[in-house]
Amino acid sequence: MREIKFRGKCTGKKGWVIGNLIRVGQKYFISGFIRFFSEVYPESVGQSPGLKDSLGQEIYEGDILEEVDSSYIGHRLLVAWDKSEAGFKLLEPQPDGSWFPSSQPMQSATHLKIIGNKLESPELLEYKLEGNNE
Repeated sequence: MREIKFRGKCTGKKGWVIGNLIRVGQKYFISGFIRFFSEVYPESVGQSPGLKDSLGQEIYEGDILEEVDSSYIGHRLLVAWDKSEAGFKLLEPQPDGSWFPSSQPMQSATHLKIIGNKLESPELLEYKLEGNNE
């Protein structure tokens, strides 16, 4: 059984916190330790699918992953929750700005590397033409 963990960016101070998610009205908090609660930005909250990337870093919803050891080096994917299927998916950017489910299963994320997240590095989500590594 996997541990259910959430990550969120703290309001009022720099940094991220990991732990249990608590919602009180319109506010979101993450508790890392007993009697320790940090308010976080709601749009920053992401759950861990219980996987680590190729460098051993814990993966969270909203992370941007990149291929590192295949013919698709530089190919980027977004970790997202699919409510209709009640599971995590990898999404690929499309030329029109939309996102399409990747043919790669979520478990393949262990062969990818975290390069950022959608909140702090939105420029990494821009569509890149094949062969264009700019």
